Amino acid sequence: MNKFLSVLSVIFLLFLTACNSKSSVAHIDNLNNADYLVSFSCTDYTKFSNCFMTVCADGSFYEQKINSSFAIENSLIYKKNYYFFSRQADKHYKVSENGIEFLNLLDDDFKDSFCGVFSAISSDNYKIGLVNCGTADNGYLMKLVLEADKKKTFDFYDKILCNAIHYNNSIILNYIDLASNPYDEYSIGQSKLAIFNVDNKELYPMIDLPSIFRSEPDFNITCIDDCVFLFGNNTEHSISSLNKSYLGKFSILSQKLDTITIEGKTITQIFANNSNLIVIYDSGEIDIYDQNLRIKGSFHTGITGKIRSTYYYDNCLHIAWFDESNNIFISSYDLISCEKIKTIAIPKPKSIDWHFENFSFLPIINS
Repeated sequence: MNKFLSVLSVIFLLFLTACNSKSSVAHIDNLNNADYLVSFSCTDYTKFSNCFMTVCADGSFYEQKINSSFAIENSLIYKKNYYFFSRQADKHYKVSENGIEFLNLLDDDFKDSFCGVFSAISSDNYKIGLVNCGTADNGYLMKLVLEADKKKTFDFYDKILCNAIHYNNSIILNYIDLASNPYDEYSIGQSKLAIFNVDNKELYPMIDLPSIFRSEPDFNITCIDDCVFLFGNNTEHSISSLNKSYLGKFSILSQKLDTITIEGKTITQIFANNSNLIVIYDSGEIDIYDQNLRIKGSFHTGITGKIRSTYYYDNCLHIAWFDESNNIFISSYDLISCEKIKTIAIPKPKSIDWHFENFSFLPIINS
């Protein structure tokens, strides 16, 4: 939560020189032949400091510098296009065979504001963006942006929308209620789950979460059938002491929350793979649970360095990690056989002065 509060502080205080909001396209070579598309961005907001890189398994790569200064923290694949989102401003990217295109999620009233995407999620039905707009006349404003054939935008006041997932014709929201009493000095409000009905625009509260499941943009949620799965790593008092993790299963039908404690491990991400729950730890271990939080199996990825980010797509898990010398690798794993597919070295960018700040990636989908 301390990390999350620092992110909020930066958003409140950040002063940037906004780039042109008009859509423009830059070329990107070797996209369809590459294995990964990688985004590098820096924290020096006075310089043009973004670049994209296509990387192939044979070690070849192509690098394209982009003239903008907005750090990229979220990425997703939606309808075979590749999207990269900034947490600092409404300046984002779509990458396709046509090149690299600037895009905005909000209307022109916010084009020069610092409205960044806290979380971005894709489903079969929607591309979902949770956009932080900051203080407004009616309170603290965040927007839920849903894109399918057309874009829909919904306003939420005094709620920090941290994560979301599509469920039937609704969106399950994981958020912090700023109007509620904080758990303690490390929180800014109570964390909650609610269902938002897209048709009638009503928010239906489901549960006030216990403090072990404090909402954060980096702590994703997932859904299997009629159950929401979530995790937490914090102790009762401070997230800085990571000595245990928690897995939660919330039944939408019964409104019951089941919890298990995992001693001595720190969860970094969870994913739904068919009817299984995939749990990734910072140690490189992976556990596989069934829908009742019973462990079915586990394996070790062989990763001994620091896991930087992960992406799950079509039964395949991709993990970006740094070794002790800060060399960058992406390893992929088949979650059906629980075997490693390959590991690819990612070169550091040469077109920008990058010091391991913001990093995001996506696997290239060739089928």
